[in-house]
Amino acid sequence: MKINNLVNFILNKIKLYSFKLSLKSSFIVGNKPQFKNTSRINVWGKEGKIIIGDNFSMGFNSELYSWNDNLIIGRETSLNDNCKIYGEVSIGANCLFASNIFISSGTHNFSYNPYLPIKQQDKLKSISKGVLVEDDCWLGFGVVVMPGVYIGKGAIIGSNSVVTKDVFPYTINGGVPSREIGKRLEFNNSYDEINCNKAEHWPFFYRGCNYNQFNDLNTLEDGIEIIDSTAVFLVSQNLTNKIRIKGVANCKIKLKIFVNKYHFEEVQVNSGYFDFNLSLVFQELYCSNVFNRLSNDIINKFDVIVVETHMYDGEEFNKKIWKVLSIGYNEN
Repeated sequence: MKINNLVNFILNKIKLYSFKLSLKSSFIVGNKPQFKNTSRINVWGKEGKIIIGDNFSMGFNSELYSWNDNLIIGRETSLNDNCKIYGEVSIGANCLFASNIFISSGTHNFSYNPYLPIKQQDKLKSISKGVLVEDDCWLGFGVVVMPGVYIGKGAIIGSNSVVTKDVFPYTINGGVPSREIGKRLEFNNSYDEINCNKAEHWPFFYRGCNYNQFNDLNTLEDGIEIIDSTAVFLVSQNLTNKIRIKGVANCKIKLKIFVNKYHFEEVQVNSGYFDFNLSLVFQELYCSNVFNRLSNDIINKFDVIVVETHMYDGEEFNKKIWKVLSIGYNEN
């Protein structure tokens, strides 16, 4: 009994400490995190940040370390025991990480001046390349992900794999170095318009959606909730000067629409159902660095629609502000 009381005391202290950390600008954590008593989180440098979404869980002896980098983990993602995530790494929502996974954006420099020892080369020129793991990925036991790798949405990485190259969405990879050994589904073609009521369209609602709705598919009939300020959708390569978006808003919002870096009209949305046909504005703009965080395989195979949600009256974006029913090229 005394041992159990001691364990509960320690765990409560860990949870309290975690919430204290969340008040610091260098560490931001969402609601209901779960940390074990040997979890370790550290940020070094004035520019470093670790940002964690809601309902995140982290196993025994797992580590999150940032050195003047942004380490970001999405909501509903879980890391099992002994996972080591270091540096400029972004992990999406709803991901499953088994134990003993290693991901780092940094590596040692041995070729800058090969006559020098490696430690001295590191001091002269450091190497860091950001890693991005998209939503809904499952990484098996002992996976190593090398710097600069992009792992597409829905991918599965087999146990003890070493990922040295980009992984296409919804593929199954394994081996050393890893290669494609299967597919969860065909992801080479999308649709001119994607609709929330068609199951085959769901994978192309690529970022920013509420995965908890898939616990009750009936909730999808009225739209897929957008719970990030920037959402990404993939449609067929068929760029026209018109795009149609249908949805339901819970309050007054403003939507900025981009397709392949081109800016469409901004639209002001009042509370309730909306259905807009938007025209292309012939100027090239960048939006929230989204296109810098997608692999060339994605950009070359699909038209990428980015929707930025902006609030009125200086309010911050809140979750579940609006739902999307359909989006794409439909001039009817």
